[in-house]
Amino acid sequence: MSNELERRENALGIHLIILFSYTFFCLIVMAHALMLGWEIWTVPVLIVGLLISWSLHIAQTFDSHFRLWIYAVMNMLALFFYGVHPESFLILSLLSMMPMATFVLAGRADFIRLTMVVYYATMAFNVLLFGRELEMMHSRLAGWVLLHFTLEFLVGWISMQSIKKRNEDEQSYNSRINELREANKRTEDFLTNVSHELRTPINAVTGITSIMLKNETNMRKKMNLMSIQGAGNRLSDQISDIMDTTEIATGRLRVVDENYMMSSLTNDLIMGFKLMDAFKDLELIVDVDPFVPSILLGDGRKVKKILRHLIDNALKFTRKGGVYVRISSCRKEYGINLNISVQDTGVGMTSDEIDRVKEKFYQSDSGRSRTAGGLGLGMSIINGLTVAMGGFLQIDSEKNKGSVVRVSIPQKVTRDNPCMVIASWEKIGIACYIWADKFKITEVRDYYFELVTHLEEGLSVPVFRVTELDELERLINRRQVTHVFLGWEEYEKDTATFDQIGERLDVIVVAGSGVAPWEGSRVRLLSKPINSFSIVNIVNEGRLNSEKEAGEGKMSCPGVRALIVDDEIMNLVVAKGLLKDYKIAVETAESGIDALKAVKDGHYDLIFMDHMMPEMDGVETMKRIRRYHEDRDMAIIALTANAVSGAREMFLSEGFDEFVAKPIEQAELERVLKKVLPESAIAYEDDKPEPVHSSLGKADSALVDNDTEDVNLIRSQGIDAEEGMSYCMGSLPLYKELVSSFCEQAEAIKDGLDAAFRQERMEDYRAIIRSVRDTASLIGAEDLRYLAERAEDSILAGDVSEMEYRGKRVYEEYRRLANNLRAIELKDDGQKGDKENSLRRLIGMLKGCLATYEADRATEILNTLRGIHIGDTYIEDLLNGVRRDVDNIDLHAAAVKVEEIERFIDGTRGFTGD
Repeated sequence: MSNELERRENALGIHLIILFSYTFFCLIVMAHALMLGWEIWTVPVLIVGLLISWSLHIAQTFDSHFRLWIYAVMNMLALFFYGVHPESFLILSLLSMMPMATFVLAGRADFIRLTMVVYYATMAFNVLLFGRELEMMHSRLAGWVLLHFTLEFLVGWISMQSIKKRNEDEQSYNSRINELREANKRTEDFLTNVSHELRTPINAVTGITSIMLKNETNMRKKMNLMSIQGAGNRLSDQISDIMDTTEIATGRLRVVDENYMMSSLTNDLIMGFKLMDAFKDLELIVDVDPFVPSILLGDGRKVKKILRHLIDNALKFTRKGGVYVRISSCRKEYGINLNISVQDTGVGMTSDEIDRVKEKFYQSDSGRSRTAGGLGLGMSIINGLTVAMGGFLQIDSEKNKGSVVRVSIPQKVTRDNPCMVIASWEKIGIACYIWADKFKITEVRDYYFELVTHLEEGLSVPVFRVTELDELERLINRRQVTHVFLGWEEYEKDTATFDQIGERLDVIVVAGSGVAPWEGSRVRLLSKPINSFSIVNIVNEGRLNSEKEAGEGKMSCPGVRALIVDDEIMNLVVAKGLLKDYKIAVETAESGIDALKAVKDGHYDLIFMDHMMPEMDGVETMKRIRRYHEDRDMAIIALTANAVSGAREMFLSEGFDEFVAKPIEQAELERVLKKVLPESAIAYEDDKPEPVHSSLGKADSALVDNDTEDVNLIRSQGIDAEEGMSYCMGSLPLYKELVSSFCEQAEAIKDGLDAAFRQERMEDYRAIIRSVRDTASLIGAEDLRYLAERAEDSILAGDVSEMEYRGKRVYEEYRRLANNLRAIELKDDGQKGDKENSLRRLIGMLKGCLATYEADRATEILNTLRGIHIGDTYIEDLLNGVRRDVDNIDLHAAAVKVEEIERFIDGTRGFTGD
């Protein structure tokens, strides 16, 4: 777009030059006409021609090509009129070169030829009209006329050759530019593919390292493993940055609207930085405005990336002091502008660095680059993601005085209530005790004070700031104070005093890791980094615990029958597992038609109906059930991921009894169940954990340990198991069932894609790809989700060859994941025959890895085989020699040993797992 604008501006400039030249020439002609007594009527004609030409230019009437022709014709008419007078006979060629020069700028060889034709025609007219007069001067003028003719021809020829050469050069440049663009596109595609391919082995390294760390007791080896894991995590982050950058550069970045909570987003970010030990001696303060809506509709993942990169950059380039993050919102007709400001006390930037900081791979040559690593992609990604979401980025900085980076992003609002509320706020009073001279850098003190001020204003809770201990004691005696916040240094100085205050009030000490009050103290710790949500949560925690109703335990609905209707099998698995946890008898239907049959043949108290289904959507299905079964007392609840603002009202107006958004939240599900079911259908059980008896066997303990190991093994396949389990409310058995269902669909996916493509049913093809995308999101398979999104892009673009290629890549990744996940199901409590098949499959995979020299994958499989025994023999003992050979990169010897083990397995009648 910028190149097109530049070309347009250049064309307007050339037009102006031509018009000024034409105007100057007309003024010369008019002056000669008036002074030499030529035809006076031509003067107003020339003036009219000038007015027409300038009017067309100013109004930009007609296209550029047509306007140029008008200017050229007007020029030629003026040239002809000037040349048909004897007084101008000898200087006509000189004056004709003036429009020629401007036509060279315009690159119009046809206009130069037109000028030459007009010149020679005018000269021929003069010879015919003034032949006698010229004959008298023949001897003196012949040489001059010949010279002028030759000069006109040479200037015209040189001008046309110049235009030809310039056009050839321009074509060559354009060709070269297109080649470079194509090469750049191929490079971007290559980086995207390489990044994608690297993520799986890197995730395997970090996942397997987690398993090894769990079992390793040697401290030296443990430290080495932790170093490997840390390096793997950093490399994984950099690969993700490369993928983001290539998506931004190639215009493939997709903005997806989904509901997200600022509380969850900031908590995840802070925990990530905390686990990476990114703070060292720095302070990080995250100040969130309580009036930010609780649930926003936008691309939460990209907002999270922007925040992560902003904080990461600030921490990298700050040697002492701290980083202050402020998140607020500004009301707009479309929702809000989400405003993010990150301020640091770091080394700052010069004006030149600010201008260049958005460039890819840019890293300053100053002290900034000597204190930080990375690829230099942070600000480039921030800028690209911000622009893609319709926002803007602003940077204010001064060398050695820190930086302030501001980002504003438009977001829609799903739930408008504040993201933070203090229970019984009218009974709360908070005192903050902070030493005035505690902070060596005063900006950090100001950051804390700003956080306190914003919480006071946003929560309508009185907050008192004091700097002296006696001032705090007077405040407690005179005012309503329920909570006292202070730093670890302040607590350590007067431990006994604050322990006494803790007997009456809530005393919260803000401290870093590795510290704790003495045993028995009533003081509570709030770990750094401090943020608004952690403050509000700790204030609410004490109040809510004390007010919890006695006797209300875990909720259940025994005897209730429910039907879940959804066209996506994975969603049925999740919902079925969640409802079973409430002792609800659950049946499922995969379409509206199946739901009508199920309701006709059975009786249900609840029906959870997916909104978006093919053939017959949820609304139509609900209305038919109501029409055909008016006599039945059943609640029909809309179940949809389209949880936009006003969705509940829309579904209720259609006739649904309630609305639940996907993914299902436990609190929301219980609220709906309490509303639509009679009180007699709901029971509460004692939710205290059952005591652990000493009779717990070794096998049972191993099963408990295997839960964590299974999650690590799933994670080693490049799957975000935590993300998947969040859809199952943390239930590992339900998540395993979800993964198992994922594996079972692999062949059906392939057959469906092949049939839809052959029969050119593109809508069905896209529906299968979209189903894979949603399924991948449910189990946390980010790479598969990414491939499915790219495939969907090619479908929307109508690129058949790209569609087929990307569809195959989707299936190949699906099959790879399914095969590997089937193998690690060995740790589940399946049937003996299934375990034997899984073991044989693992051994086969191990042989394949050794044959293709994939030592790292072989190690991964060897770790998976730990704990499996054949009869009385642990297969781990048989594989020790194989493991040594793999460690020594002697894969041929390892393969020979694996074949011997395979023969041993074939000769064994049975085996068991731990």
